[in-house]
Amino acid sequence: MIKTLYKSFKKGLQTNHDFKFKKNKWYHQDGEIKCCDNGFHGSNKAIQAMSFVNCEVLALVEVKGKHAEEKR
Repeated sequence: MIKTLYKSFKKGLQTNHDFKFKKNKWYHQDGEIKCCDNGFHGSNKAIQAMSFVNCEVLALVEVKGKHAEEKR
C-alpha cells in the first residue's frame, strides 16, 4: 500500500543530514525501521513536517513497505 505524506527539505532536496533526494526516485532503507533512528521521515500534516528541517521546500512524498509511527 502506498501512503502520501509531507516532507520538508533544505534547498536542493537535502535533509538535515545532507542526504540528497531526487524527484521521482524510490529509496530503500536497510535494517530495523525505528522512529528518529533508522529510516526516512514523513509527516501526516504539513506543519509537522516543517518543524523537522529548515523548510525551504515542502513536498508530498509517497511511502510504502515497512514503517513505524510515532504518536504525538
